[in-house]
Amino acid sequence: MAACGEFDERLARNAHALAFLREQHRHCKPIMLVGEADALLDAAGVARALPNGEQDPALRRVEGGRAMDAHLVAFTQALAGHRTFEREVDPPSA
Repeated sequence: MAACGEFDERLARNAHALAFLREQHRHCKPIMLVGEADALLDAAGVARALPNGEQDPALRRVEGGRAMDAHLVAFTQALAGHRTFEREVDPPSA
């Protein structure tokens, strides 16, 4: 199995993964990032902050480990909730 960083780097070179991430972000949907995903966010051109400069609450960063179950429950609840319209820009940036 690939190390998390190596996996993120491979995803950052995958056009389908980047397109999916951009669409999730543009449609104001929550995104769960496990481990270090900076290369992936950079490659997709996904901002880590809202247009007003505040941290994007719908970008949920988690580390692996025992707390993963709790993070998955919170992420599932975020998916069922409202979108983060504070992220929206018109026209879309990407």
